[in-house]
Amino acid sequence: MQTTAAHESDDILADSYRITPEQQLLLQCARLELQPGDSEKLVKFISRPVDWDRLFQLARYHSMTPFLLRHLHGFDVSRVPSGFLSSLQVESARIARYSLSATRELRRILRLLKQHGIRALSFKGPLLAAHLYGDLSLREFGDLDILLRKEDVLRVCDILSANDYRSPPHLAALQDRGTVRTGYHIHLAREVDGLHVELHWRLDYSASFGSLEELWPATERVIIAGEEFRTLPRGDLLLYLCSHGARHRWVGLEWIVSVAELLRQDGGLDWPTIRARAEALRVARRLRVGLLLAADLLDAPLPQDVSKWARGDRRSVALALRVTRELLADPPGSSTPGPLRHLLFVFQARDRARDGFGGVSRKLFLPGVEDVNLIDFP
Repeated sequence: MQTTAAHESDDILADSYRITPEQQLLLQCARLELQPGDSEKLVKFISRPVDWDRLFQLARYHSMTPFLLRHLHGFDVSRVPSGFLSSLQVESARIARYSLSATRELRRILRLLKQHGIRALSFKGPLLAAHLYGDLSLREFGDLDILLRKEDVLRVCDILSANDYRSPPHLAALQDRGTVRTGYHIHLAREVDGLHVELHWRLDYSASFGSLEELWPATERVIIAGEEFRTLPRGDLLLYLCSHGARHRWVGLEWIVSVAELLRQDGGLDWPTIRARAEALRVARRLRVGLLLAADLLDAPLPQDVSKWARGDRRSVALALRVTRELLADPPGSSTPGPLRHLLFVFQARDRARDGFGGVSRKLFLPGVEDVNLIDFP
């Protein structure tokens, strides 16, 4: 199947503004493996004046320090300062320790659920690191995400509450008032250190997107330290990553790296099925934006017909350009939009106006767990 190079035409990066040497270095390192010619590009970028402190802060902001260390550690200190590499090593070691600890906790939780006869699959977090990067230490994450049947959510909250977790107060009241019925996840925190676990009964607000019953037959198995974990099938993982990225306005480069590495994996993706499913679930625009960002920022390969499809929606191209400009803002985060502009982006990323209004209105008017926790129900 023919693929199109990200930089041939309609490149959203070329249409943005001049990026800094530090941003060029970060983007070049933001991939699992360097392709032929990439090392020469790195040498060229490093030969220019680089503000190494600025690059380190940029990498931390985008959760990319492990990737910088992976690709820069072999360079002579005359090119890459030893102090910069030491800072990367310290930060990457911290991420690795946390990842291993969180993975052990995820294994403990899933074993607990299995003992109680509860089906569950995990996604994002360490599963994404193992599935896409093959290395837990390369991905920084905060939460553990678990997909359950909606009917099991209260029971799992009880199980975790008996095992060192704080359950959301008034959970039964939340269910009666529609939050559990119309939302898609609940947060719990571990008492000892505040580690967050998100219990999902859907992957998104959409009632038709990503229930456990729908996804279970096609789940993929990932082995971590000899333990088997179930996770999302790749096509649905791609749709989820793009939908999740759009919902949070693609606030960090690592989210785009995940999409890019999924596109680079051997074996290919069933694009006709993915596109048809995206259209049916009304997440096609979110998929388009994610594909454009991965292709144009990180040179991820796309079949020519898929690239043409993604670039054929003018609003998707405009949204991808907007995200690119915000990601490349200097200093990082300085162009982060306020709440209303963020909601406008969520609205515009929906396939239909009424879908966008529904997503925005839920955020504005439907109480979430964190909102209801402020109310003392009788």
